[in-house]
Amino acid sequence: MTGRLLALVLLVSVAFAGFAPSSASAVPPAVTNAIPDTTVTADSPPVSNYRDLNAVFDDAEDGSALTFTIESNSNPGLVSAIIDADSALDMSFAPDTSGSATLVIRATDSEALFVEDTFVVTVHRTLWRLAADGSGDAPTIQAAVNLAFDGDTLLLADGTYTGGGNHGIDLGGREILITSENGPGATIIDAEGNDRVFLLDNVGPGGVLSNLTIRNGRKHQGACLKMSGASPTISGMIFVGNAAGKDGGAIWCTGGSSPTITGCVFIGNSAGEDGGAICSDSSSPVIENCTIVESSAGNGGAGIHMSSSTGLVSNTIIALSAQGPGLACVSGSSFTVTCTDIFGNAGGDALCGTDGGGNISADPLFCGPPGSEIVSIAGYSPCGPAHNSCGVLIGALPVACASGPALTDTPNTLYPDVTFAGETDLVLHVGLDNFSTMGVMLNTASAVRFSDTTGSNSEASEALGYCCSTTLPKD
Repeated sequence: MTGRLLALVLLVSVAFAGFAPSSASAVPPAVTNAIPDTTVTADSPPVSNYRDLNAVFDDAEDGSALTFTIESNSNPGLVSAIIDADSALDMSFAPDTSGSATLVIRATDSEALFVEDTFVVTVHRTLWRLAADGSGDAPTIQAAVNLAFDGDTLLLADGTYTGGGNHGIDLGGREILITSENGPGATIIDAEGNDRVFLLDNVGPGGVLSNLTIRNGRKHQGACLKMSGASPTISGMIFVGNAAGKDGGAIWCTGGSSPTITGCVFIGNSAGEDGGAICSDSSSPVIENCTIVESSAGNGGAGIHMSSSTGLVSNTIIALSAQGPGLACVSGSSFTVTCTDIFGNAGGDALCGTDGGGNISADPLFCGPPGSEIVSIAGYSPCGPAHNSCGVLIGALPVACASGPALTDTPNTLYPDVTFAGETDLVLHVGLDNFSTMGVMLNTASAVRFSDTTGSNSEASEALGYCCSTTLPKD
């Protein structure tokens, strides 16, 4: 019995020895400098010699005897990896896509002992193309924001973006560009009265919203955009028909925000209290080359309301508010207003803040009638660069028509057949002292040019100016 047991022990020992290292002191290789997880952009070029694997692994017994292999790659369609003849790891990345791949690299020594190092490669697209029907790179704007990194661009194709994920969008402090392919006329975000559209808290200067139309936002404060402690750029946007229960029908900035709002159009936005279009509370916005029309506010400024704020309003039209003054400054606000036209606002056109010069109160002469959403300006508009003392464009949109809406004349007996339409040159064959109330009174939003041809050279006309409502003399 003892002999059989001894024989069995010897047999078992011989069997395990066939898989054991040849030396009792043999040890497997070790990872001495692990490959870290990494993120690359989708347009990154191939990377040669990404890692020298001899520097990643070490064999205490014989470093030169290690053999390297890619044991697994979870996403070879995204990340292509090879080990070259110099034991370096090379990688290339699929274009215009994103995702991640987990790679396992194995180092094996001459005695078949091995060790593995695992790392993750994330391929990140920098341009996210979105479609209104959800068929783009992400199904909604919010979904794309959640995937985006600072510096990325969300490019919205033409269409109207509605539904969950296309309003109530929180940027989470990301500094990204959200813009359109073909301008605000073609790309609309319609909140359908359900929510505000963008929350921009803590978004820095790298955050940009541009060339979109936003309609029908609703919120207690900041029905379109709300920001606190933020400094984004808002450019080339159109805000239409947004309504806040309290402040900031389109934009509410608070908490020391310092946004730049430039080249934007605000039409028919409202607030129950302050800032039908823009409300600034303890902030310092820069508002330049904007057109703000047909706003309303139950208490403060209909166009712009400044409370405990500094900043700048320049080259901007604030006109035709339905309720409230065009501009209001409260609680010690100290900001500068320059080259700005404040006109026709129901609560008054008074300037507040510091008058930086060049400010006017004159009909902007829009190309379309009130309510038409056509707020480009006519050729003779005082907001055109040639017709104001600043020599700059006032407002967001350039001259787009020769005249404003058609001229009409008051019924009269002196010139019963006279009808004026559009921009009109009226040549007066009389001296200037003959102007009287016996002529025709024009009530119009268009510009009329008067010329005097009574000089020695009757063929040469001298332009005497422009007006919108005047009296023509008897001939």
